[in-house]
Amino acid sequence: MSEHREVCEHCKSTFKNKIVLKTHINTNKKCLSLRGLALNTEYICNGCKTMHINTTHLNNHQDVCKEYKLIIVETKYKKELEEQLQLQEIRFLEKFKQQEEEFKIKLNNKDHQYELLKKSYENIQQQYNDSKEDYKMRMNKLDVIIEKIATEAINKPNTTTNNTITNIRNTLSSTYTLESLDEKKLVEDMRKNYNEKQFKQGQKGLAEYLYKNILKTPDDKLMISCSDTSRKKFKMIDNHGNLKEDIHARFLCEKIKVPVQTRSTEIFNKIQDTIYEQQEKISMDERANHNKLMNDLEKAGEIYINVYKFDEHESNGEFINELCVLLNNSLLK
Repeated sequence: MSEHREVCEHCKSTFKNKIVLKTHINTNKKCLSLRGLALNTEYICNGCKTMHINTTHLNNHQDVCKEYKLIIVETKYKKELEEQLQLQEIRFLEKFKQQEEEFKIKLNNKDHQYELLKKSYENIQQQYNDSKEDYKMRMNKLDVIIEKIATEAINKPNTTTNNTITNIRNTLSSTYTLESLDEKKLVEDMRKNYNEKQFKQGQKGLAEYLYKNILKTPDDKLMISCSDTSRKKFKMIDNHGNLKEDIHARFLCEKIKVPVQTRSTEIFNKIQDTIYEQQEKISMDERANHNKLMNDLEKAGEIYINVYKFDEHESNGEFINELCVLLNNSLLK
């Protein structure tokens, strides 16, 4: 007698009893697919997303599933990477805190240096104001004397005036004039030819630079001539060929004011930056070196103020005097 077997009405598969048949109907993917159904299960492979009926089937599948193994490797790699990134972040924060502390120390040193420089500048400014007042008093006395001399001179005939004017005109260039000087070209020339060494010579070095590089013209003449050394009077030729007077070289100073102040500021800033860099390289214990650098900075500041104010009538005596000497020496050659 043949054994009775149960038959699946959907896929015609046979089974030994109803329990096995029921399991087949609920879990067999092929049979479910014939009915347009999908396996309803919580045992799904994270890699390939296939469904399984229980934990055992799922584990057996994942042992050979390439997609699942790839996820395991990626998860492990991400975890290691996150740990490395966290470690690097901790190290970075530690280094940042260390650099922050060092910066605070340097900033405190800078503040200290700034206060010293500020105090030094205030002292220089006070000296300048005192000198300015003294200079005004002297100039007022000098103006009275000059006016008296000029009044007396009016009443005396001067037979050499015409010859003097002719001689002055012959020394001046009618091609290269002060009026034709270009501000941008002057700045370019100063950046090329006016250096730190001349800057440190103050107004005297500035006058020497102007005489050699600007006022001596390519036609072997001058843009300006000193006609009266005692009263600081100068002569120049304008663009129309007229001989004009430039008392205290005011027109000249006005023409070169911006280029001189621009270039002198650049040089002073460079000196200042160099000194600050040198200060950062030495420890605070090396007091002698720090004092020397601060003295150098103070001296450079004094020179800078002296050069920067070369166009002010109360402050440019050294500049005007040196200009007179250089121009008169040129006439004697």
